[in-house]
Amino acid sequence: MDSGVYLLIVKVLESREFKVGSLGVIEFREGYYAYVGRAMARLQKRIERHLRRPERVRWHIDWLTSSPAVKPLCAIYGETRDPSMEDELAEVLDGEPVPKFGSSDARTGSHLKYLGTDLTIARKASESAILKLGMKPKYREAAEVVIVDLDGTLCDYDLKRLQAVTNLAKKWGIDPEALVESYENVRRSIYAEMPELPEKYSKRRVFERLREKFPLIPPPEEAEREFWEESIHLSEPYPDAFAILDLAKMSFKLVLLSDGFSRWQRAKLEKIGLSSAFDAIITSEDLGINKVNPEAYVRALDLLEIQPHDTVTVGDLLRSDVLSPQSVGIRGILLARRNPPQEPVGAPVLTSLAQIHDVLVKA
Repeated sequence: MDSGVYLLIVKVLESREFKVGSLGVIEFREGYYAYVGRAMARLQKRIERHLRRPERVRWHIDWLTSSPAVKPLCAIYGETRDPSMEDELAEVLDGEPVPKFGSSDARTGSHLKYLGTDLTIARKASESAILKLGMKPKYREAAEVVIVDLDGTLCDYDLKRLQAVTNLAKKWGIDPEALVESYENVRRSIYAEMPELPEKYSKRRVFERLREKFPLIPPPEEAEREFWEESIHLSEPYPDAFAILDLAKMSFKLVLLSDGFSRWQRAKLEKIGLSSAFDAIITSEDLGINKVNPEAYVRALDLLEIQPHDTVTVGDLLRSDVLSPQSVGIRGILLARRNPPQEPVGAPVLTSLAQIHDVLVKA
């Protein structure tokens, strides 16, 4: 179905006045606004027109989106053939209305609402409004830069990690089940001790503690090297991982941003055959902080000399890959191959990377 209603989310980059056709000059605050629209045919073309900025001014919203001081970010839409849903959507959307904006032919007082300065809250409010009307919210995201996660997104490191420990246990003459269980317990303990520091990914620390129980483990430095060599040897891409190659063909700038140590993450990416797809490869070791802390994204933006509103992230962890970047204005896309969330998370939810083409629009 290519008909429906939508919420176009734009960001006003700084507080200022805008001339809006017959409405005259209106003061807009910095932050996120949602514009309610409908298209009973060619819905996707209408959305793409908004996201790519209009060539000529036709509607009230065009006075905003044609300005460099406003950034069209995304559209959250619901499919329907009922045109009355547009006004209903405007009514149920929580936000502060801009009087008469976009509603000259509608019964509602405004089709533009101010949603505040928190990106996740703005996106959740928009999703919830679509859901209230019995529709499934879907996203289109405008972007120039796509930041992609590695472990759990492009390759199944969790599975290969356990397989590597099992193989090493056999090599070292240790009961595999016992070593895997102890390894996971120690790993989780270290992760809890230093969640934001790249050093938490040091396997030397893990094997130092494990040797107290398993003296047959080689010296920690040697054990760490053997672990990474085995893990990387076992690494394989997810079948849908190569969908990102199409994004490069569509002229998106692709950035690999992964928690972990540069040497091993780069080797892993090379092993799965995707290293050449990326314009830049950055790890939390390079940044000095893990992605769970939004400062990691701030440092990455500075390093890459890109703007948050031009950027989306794709990853499998809600906190690190969606909520953390969205707190600094980078939109997140959650990849949930298994057990996708049932409640709004303020981001598109994919069950396969192949679906990324249905979401992204080259700005």
